[in-house]
Amino acid sequence: MAAEVDDEPTWPRWTAAHERDSDPLGQFVLIQLDVAASVAQFQDDITAQAAAQISRRWYLAVAFAAGNAFVQSPTSGEYLLTFEFFLVGHGLPDNYPGAAIPLDATSKHPDGRPPIFPTYPLPWSNLYIYTLCNFDAMVSRVHSGAAPCKARIAQKDRVGVLRYSREDKTKWMIRKPLAPGSSAVVHRPPSPGSSDEGSDEDDGPDELPDSDSLNKALEDVQTKVRKAQQHVEMWLDLSTCSDPCLLATPNHILGPLLDIKQIWHDWENRQITELLAKRPHTQDWLNGVETGDEEESDKPLHGPAFDHLDDEAVLPADAVDDRAEEAYLARRAAQAPNGKPSASPASPLVPSNDEIDTIPASTQHTAVRTRKARILFVVVRSVRSSFGDLSKMVKGAISPRRR
Repeated sequence: MAAEVDDEPTWPRWTAAHERDSDPLGQFVLIQLDVAASVAQFQDDITAQAAAQISRRWYLAVAFAAGNAFVQSPTSGEYLLTFEFFLVGHGLPDNYPGAAIPLDATSKHPDGRPPIFPTYPLPWSNLYIYTLCNFDAMVSRVHSGAAPCKARIAQKDRVGVLRYSREDKTKWMIRKPLAPGSSAVVHRPPSPGSSDEGSDEDDGPDELPDSDSLNKALEDVQTKVRKAQQHVEMWLDLSTCSDPCLLATPNHILGPLLDIKQIWHDWENRQITELLAKRPHTQDWLNGVETGDEEESDKPLHGPAFDHLDDEAVLPADAVDDRAEEAYLARRAAQAPNGKPSASPASPLVPSNDEIDTIPASTQHTAVRTRKARILFVVVRSVRSSFGDLSKMVKGAISPRRR
């Protein structure tokens, strides 16, 4: 019999399929990042081609809790399936060996942490839940397989996982702070298009789009990026990956996740560039922001002063969730069977300093480009509300810099 595949998994269908288990959460599954689905909403060939370059690896994971996205199926109106996943790896993590929970009696923990036992034995040994490797994702497709895994982390043990995760993230921030001047420092990159040539052109009304339409276009671009979701494809039969050596290390997923967000923001930047194509003075000003023409702009942006400027930054300060573990888990678990995933944010996957070192410069520069887009959006909206003539105001805001 062919394996069943659900191409649009929803919460009602998922909970109905697991009604006999009385617990639709905590199941061990195999996942791969679905990069095509993660960028499909942009309907852009460049974006799709960039996503196709991201490698797809197998990860062993626990479908731990309901994810934090409320997305309804366009056909049925049901909430689409989304999970918070905790990744599972062979052996202890390299960057912080203590940030793990053993899953069998033979696996040891450096601090003597007791194991958590799944409800059924797993096909492999020496497995650990990586407490720093959890993230939310929409599930684009579910493959049931011939023998879906029955092993789960029971609800009472999931509370313990959350407690250990919070504890380990606190220790991680204390022991692995981001050193000043490290690779987390983001410098404004040079722009080949930054030039004052043609800066004296007249910004006549014919060159500028209507302020209402421009404002709406900018809002649409930012809304689309804000609503973008990471997607995974999920397999319930663990024998689908016959060789455990094919399973990627949980920490490996950080790079592809950052790559996906980079692609989202690259699309955003291209859209904004097109909107500004007939606005030379505004583009010159943005180029000045990028190249550091403004006062003190040659100083790097890093640490707490930079955190609040980019809500997509993956930094250790994002790691701690101050809510009680029991309330967090109960709320998300209780709402999932009703098809209403909780809006509570999951603790993000936390990179090590070594992993931050591997983040390409282009990814670091994304934060600056996104900041430019937000600056422009605020300027346009302020101009629209205070002045009827967008052209004169933007030109007046720029001209003092050029004296």
